[in-house]
Amino acid sequence: MDKSLRPLLTQTVVISTAGPSTRDVYGRPTWSTGGSTYRARVSYQRAFFRDHNGDNYVPLHIAWIESTVAHSTEHRFTLPDGTSPPAVTVEQFYNLSGIDHERVRFGNPGQVSRRFGETGR
Repeated sequence: MDKSLRPLLTQTVVISTAGPSTRDVYGRPTWSTGGSTYRARVSYQRAFFRDHNGDNYVPLHIAWIESTVAHSTEHRFTLPDGTSPPAVTVEQFYNLSGIDHERVRFGNPGQVSRRFGETGR
């Protein structure tokens, strides 16, 4: 990550792994008890965005995470306030060495709609 941006990463996010083989009897993902801690900046932002399925969300939080590992929405992200909202999108940003950092948008799946500006299903 650019040296001038590092001072902005004043918080930490704990990321726990999950995968297709770690699901309970109801099909919900289960996460490891431990996790890796990453430097991050978490902010509250309310702006519409679309995920890869074309669903519209109003994110509750956006986190910029200093990580060289590719994460996905299947991971559990524990924010500095101790909550673990569902990750809607995870985007990796690259430099010449590979993954440099990630942007994770968190939203409430119950607030999604296929028609822009509408809430609920």
